[in-house]
Amino acid sequence: MRNPLTPSPERIRALEKELFSARIDIDVKGLVRYARVFGFIASLLIIFAFVFIDLLFFPVANLFIDPEYIIFTYPLTAGIAILANVAVYYAIISYPKLEMRTRKRFIEASMYEMVSFMYALHHCGATLYASLHSIAKYADFYGDAAKEFRQVVSDMDFCGYDQFTAIQRLTDTTPSDKLRFFLSELSSTYRSIGNAEVFLEGKRREMQKEAEINQRSYLSSLGAIAEMYITLFVAGPLFVVIVIMVIGLISGSDPLILALVVYLMLPIGTVIFLLLLDTLGQTYIIKRIQMP
Repeated sequence: MRNPLTPSPERIRALEKELFSARIDIDVKGLVRYARVFGFIASLLIIFAFVFIDLLFFPVANLFIDPEYIIFTYPLTAGIAILANVAVYYAIISYPKLEMRTRKRFIEASMYEMVSFMYALHHCGATLYASLHSIAKYADFYGDAAKEFRQVVSDMDFCGYDQFTAIQRLTDTTPSDKLRFFLSELSSTYRSIGNAEVFLEGKRREMQKEAEINQRSYLSSLGAIAEMYITLFVAGPLFVVIVIMVIGLISGSDPLILALVVYLMLPIGTVIFLLLLDTLGQTYIIKRIQMP
């Protein structure tokens, strides 16, 4: 019977691809080793926490020594420790896939800038080889989509692959489906006609229209969120505060709910809305350095 904390051969191959696509500089064995170590540490922390709780809150009845309690305490502690071990293990094993999703979002957010730069290079007469090196050189200024081409240049310069094979390797490993389709079309266009200026111009216009639609959708979402915030956390609490104050003046009761609204509901609701805005805006954030 296979150890549940040992990945199967299929899972190992999937992890190798996920680690490479996520650009995490560690092999599968190292990742599994980290997952097992931190899972074991999580189990120890759970056991120490239970012992600490026992000593702090149950000083008279020792839950880990008294025979009438150990029949429940030991199985419960062992079960929670095992669950913590497994949870931490699978959380670390799943991290490359989460990193892939993050990179996919950043890559697709900067596709328009990368395609525009590539079109400008081809419009000026640059070859595919020269444009790939130029994109890789100035990738910090054009976002994560341009940074993906560093793999292509590395494969050509250090591994001896030709430009089409290097592009195909990036097509197989990039986490973005949008970039994968673009690379496939770019490679096919170059193989068929030897120039991709017309293709890049059409792709740039297509992505420009798509970016405009996405921006309109984003602004509409921001407007809906703003209305929700004003209704729930500006007009609503103001109405509740006025009603509670009037009731308190009439009946002389302790307005505890007023304190809950002011010190609990408003801060927590504001934090939730800020997190919602941050999550919504991640799709449109381009991580890059401004060109001097």
